[in-house]
Amino acid sequence: MDKRIMTLDEIGARLEAARGRIDRIYCHWTGAPYQLVECLAYHVVIDRGGYCHVIHEDFTECLAHTWHRNSRSIGVALACCRDACCYYDAPSGVDLGCEPPTEAQVEALAMFCARAVEELGLSVSDIYTHAEMAAFDGYGIGSGDPDMRWDLLYVPDYGDGGRLVPGGELIRGKTKYYRKQRSGLLCL
Repeated sequence: MDKRIMTLDEIGARLEAARGRIDRIYCHWTGAPYQLVECLAYHVVIDRGGYCHVIHEDFTECLAHTWHRNSRSIGVALACCRDACCYYDAPSGVDLGCEPPTEAQVEALAMFCARAVEELGLSVSDIYTHAEMAAFDGYGIGSGDPDMRWDLLYVPDYGDGGRLVPGGELIRGKTKYYRKQRSGLLCL
């Protein structure tokens, strides 16, 4: 393990080395305090300030982040959502705990994903939240599974006053924005 804070340019070189060997990006939260960034199940953990802590520099390393979906994938997590609870599948049924995702974390996640899809030759549609995959695989909200996962089911949209919106949609939308911005195609 070689954990250190890296810029997107430093990360980009490592992502490029994994091109052709990664098919998906799975987005998570740690369910732990903001300062806990040493989570071995993820390649990258983003702290409350939006800094990317690279836990495993070899992005092809198979880690235990998404049940039955760990090979050929990258796991990236936000260090947040300590004490979070989900009562039912609706924004009003979610409590993101005393340490919800920060605006800096959400933006950094989208910037990381934009760089990753570019360097890996993937599409934005290859980005998923753990909640989306858990629902698909039968251990999401309403499954009754004691190991239910709902990471990033809803995320605050800080551009809309912090209103909770579907996490996967927000992350993919912001990823598209940052891809266009990076390639100079953003119309202002």
